Amino acid sequence: VDFPLDALCSTDDECSFCEDTDEFCYCEFDEGICYLLAEDFDEYILDQEVPSEEVTELKERINFLENLQLSTQEEINTLDTTATSVAQRLASVEQQYFLLQQDLVVKEQTEQILQTDIKTLSTGLATLQDNVVETQNELGNVETQLTKEQKRSKTLLILLISFIIFVVAVLLAVYMTQQPRKKRVHPELSQFITSHIQQGKKYGHIKNALVDAGWSENDAAWAYKETMRKNYSSYKQNSSTSASDPKKVVSLLVIGIVLVLLIVLLLRGVSTGSAIYFDSAENFETAVQTHLQSSFTDNQFYPLVDFASVCVQVVDGEKTVSYVVTKTPVGHVVGPAITSCDADSRYDFAVKFLEWETFTTVANNQNCEILSSVNRREKNFIILPSQYVLPGFVLNPREDITPFCSALNVCLDAEELESIGC
Repeated sequence: VDFPLDALCSTDDECSFCEDTDEFCYCEFDEGICYLLAEDFDEYILDQEVPSEEVTELKERINFLENLQLSTQEEINTLDTTATSVAQRLASVEQQYFLLQQDLVVKEQTEQILQTDIKTLSTGLATLQDNVVETQNELGNVETQLTKEQKRSKTLLILLISFIIFVVAVLLAVYMTQQPRKKRVHPELSQFITSHIQQGKKYGHIKNALVDAGWSENDAAWAYKETMRKNYSSYKQNSSTSASDPKKVVSLLVIGIVLVLLIVLLLRGVSTGSAIYFDSAENFETAVQTHLQSSFTDNQFYPLVDFASVCVQVVDGEKTVSYVVTKTPVGHVVGPAITSCDADSRYDFAVKFLEWETFTTVANNQNCEILSSVNRREKNFIILPSQYVLPGFVLNPREDITPFCSALNVCLDAEELESIGC
């Protein structure tokens, strides 16, 4: 591209001054200025002297741009750091959101159950109210009749009272004679169940064997429960253990509830009777959660408790993990605890296991004798403060323990049940 000069022109002759430097210029008539031919422009530029002021100004601009570039790079690094921090916070929020969703599912299920119970209760109350009104009317009629009868004769009143007493006596006699006898487990059946328990067979295996032999599921469950009760009573009579210690009973209660939710079977399927090594905290957490979820319902106590919230902390050397198990009539949820069990007392029960031997023992032999043995080896676990167990290792008198009595009735005797309020 030709270079425009500052000289005005109307003809090419007026631009002939370029010939003095052996260059060629011409006049651009439309613009009225002289143009230097492009092939001579480079030489023209080289011959020009750049003022020192412009060089200094150019250097200052270059330095300014370099400083601006450094400042911009620092701001970019700051933004990258901020973005990383925001991403980490977002991941934490997403995890908390997932846990809240799990809690919401449990609450919705519980709300549905409560609504159903409320409807049933309302229907029953309405029916009961009708019956009360009807009974009151009948009592009013009877009272009127009795008043009339009293006016007639004291003899008729005595006869009427005698007749009522006679009817009540007859009804009571009929009721007593037709009252079914208490069922007893046949000795051979009891021996069959006991031998399978001693062989390490689980409740589900024994129950299926009885069902295959022609027993109904309810009768099989009853026979197993009665046999367990009888065996444990015999064990208690033959044991040299002294009278019930209140703290021992509280300990047995908490471990019993943990058994109800199958927490003591965390290592079922991975325990070998020796020390277990986890090469990372992630593998340890995965093993605990996997066996909590897979082994949860394979236990005779599971259907005996409707609602429970238990926090279980397991320690393996320097690694520790805490999980929350929530039981409802429609199922259960297993999830990681936001804080460790020994730092949170909001759960119904909380326990911290300090070694693997306890898990191995209970996982391989699921019965009341093993439960009592675990209770005596108190050093292997710690009963943590919770809603039902206060600091100082005592039961909370403000909490009702009766929802768990049906499950604990299998392994505790009458004295122990009475000491905890069952």
